[in-house]
Amino acid sequence: MNKPMFLIAMLLAATALTLAQSGERQGTTEKPFVAGGHIRLQLSAADYEIRAGSKDRIVVSWRLTGSSQDATAKIEVNGGNATITTDGPHSNVHFSIEVPRNSDLWVRLGAGDLTIGAINGNKDIDMGAGDLRIAIPNKDDYGSVDASVTAGDINSGVFGKATGGLFRSFKWNGPGKYSLRIHLRAGDVNLVAAETI
Repeated sequence: MNKPMFLIAMLLAATALTLAQSGERQGTTEKPFVAGGHIRLQLSAADYEIRAGSKDRIVVSWRLTGSSQDATAKIEVNGGNATITTDGPHSNVHFSIEVPRNSDLWVRLGAGDLTIGAINGNKDIDMGAGDLRIAIPNKDDYGSVDASVTAGDINSGVFGKATGGLFRSFKWNGPGKYSLRIHLRAGDVNLVAAETI
């Protein structure tokens, strides 16, 4: 092996050793999917970002640090319906989920922070503990909004409402065709302008 090749091999080995010592691992999975479909997300405790991606597929990627347990994600597609399930340690893992911009989302998350970008469609979100941020490109796209939190704050500046404390709720009706339903047991709900996410 000549000297440049030896140096490259040593550099690659050192990089692999550093990643192994830090325990950082990454993964990704994807499947074709149609725009305008319904996506069910059964999510293990972790931090998540759901954002608009390709118009014809779902992509789930994850980054895990400092844990011996692996993270996994599975996508099942049946026509216009998809199910995403995740598993892994309850800390030090972050999932990024890309879906077609026009998608209905049904999300169940036990614990963790969740950010949802500018996705056009119905949303039904139930979370245990954590903070939720949702981008609202245009409030008039929604016909109904129903948000509740057992302990925490609801900040919905785009709808002109904020409330906090115990057993708080917020309802709004508009001219649009989409519905937004949120229930969070402990944490904060933030409904924000799309450009802030």
